[in-house]
Amino acid sequence: MMLLILAAKGRGGILVGRELLKFEILHGSDPIKRCDRGITLLPCLDGGLTFKAGDELTTLGPDDILLINPKTAYSLGGTDCLFVRYVIDIREFRKVFLRRYRFQCDSTKESNDNYGILRRYLANLLLHYEGGEYEQAETQKLIYELLIFLVRNFTLSGMVPEPPEKIDTVIDCIDDNFQDALSLEIISAHFYMASPSFSRFLKKQMGITFYQYLSKIRLEYAVEDLLYTNKNLLHVALDNGFPNAESFSRYFSESFRLSPHKYRVQYKAAHKARLEQQQATLSAAIAHLSQKQEQPGSPRQAV
Repeated sequence: MMLLILAAKGRGGILVGRELLKFEILHGSDPIKRCDRGITLLPCLDGGLTFKAGDELTTLGPDDILLINPKTAYSLGGTDCLFVRYVIDIREFRKVFLRRYRFQCDSTKESNDNYGILRRYLANLLLHYEGGEYEQAETQKLIYELLIFLVRNFTLSGMVPEPPEKIDTVIDCIDDNFQDALSLEIISAHFYMASPSFSRFLKKQMGITFYQYLSKIRLEYAVEDLLYTNKNLLHVALDNGFPNAESFSRYFSESFRLSPHKYRVQYKAAHKARLEQQQATLSAAIAHLSQKQEQPGSPRQAV
């Protein structure tokens, strides 16, 4: 599966705040596996895309679109397929929409005008990728309109949301506060638990300790800063919850067997080469979307 990560506006996707929306274009047939913490949208542009989550199996054809709710383990495969994977960061989403939402959006199971409007939003976001810096405000406007449209038209209705499991609440709390000086004592007190009891609870539920999970989250975001920004190591460390550059470098080197500087140099070069090699994939996707935009009957205005 060829992978093209689009680093629009300086990072691994279109940015509003920290990283509200990221997207990547994928082209090929090799299976991939994911479990996104965010809300994932999969519009299929060409070919056939197979989605599998547990016992659920869905085949998307050209112009089909599927939404995957957060923390859903799934696999993707296909036959000479071209599709886009948009991921809405759940932390940033909850800063705008405070409630927990579950969505139902699968054009293979139903068909209505909302899917046409949704396709247009997603197409416009990709088309704006090749625009200049003055389109940033328009891009942000599109992202927020997309979020409002999803909440208004694709949330599960007639259902009272179940209260989240305690482990989900704990994970959300860590994910929302990893940039701060978070400690086992602080978070266990937040959940009215003694530190040893909280530590055992987390290890039983997740298989790793609190500090292992916290460091994992911090490293994930730090890697994005290394690859998609020009921040120096001190700023990367402080922006992602590490107390100083030395602590960050030590933990990073233990995890990746490379210093942050060497990792940045090595993988930035590889990332740039991959983008150049796969520019045809981006061009094909944009040409496909442009053609769809011009077809009669395409929605002209998203409401």
